Amino acid sequence: MRPLFVCGMMVVEEGKQMKRCKLVSGIFLALIVAVSLMLVGCQSKYATDIVIPFGKKTIPAGAYRDYYALTSITIPDSVTEIGEGAFAFCKSLKSIKIPEGVTKISRTTFATCTSLESISLPVGLIEIGERAFVGCSSLVDIEIPPNVTTSSFAGRNSAQRALNT
Repeated sequence: MRPLFVCGMMVVEEGKQMKRCKLVSGIFLALIVAVSLMLVGCQSKYATDIVIPFGKKTIPAGAYRDYYALTSITIPDSVTEIGEGAFAFCKSLKSIKIPEGVTKISRTTFATCTSLESISLPVGLIEIGERAFVGCSSLVDIEIPPNVTTSSFAGRNSAQRALNT
């Protein structure tokens, strides 16, 4: 599949009709950039609610890092792995439910989510990466599933008081 570009308000394939496109300035250019970001599925760092599409297997490293206004995220059952720092610095996130299919939460996934109070972890979870909850100063409700060993939960400093192991 060839990449798509925004030309004016029309989406075109690379190499087609690009000769007629003109570089514009100011607000119209900003609008073009905003529309093109929406077309490729990018979301604003000012989003408050995000729904990850079903079928997605992993949440990439840093995918929602610094989404300061994020208060709610819906993760589908198709996700099996959450990448490093995927939700780091989401300072408005208060709670999150990790679906049953997730077996790995990478290191620093929720680092410095200072409003995070509770997290629901699936029974099938095997690995929690180093410092996954570092700086989660509000975290008071977390139950570590039995298959997660203490050694795989290194650097749990902020969540230490909330552990039910």
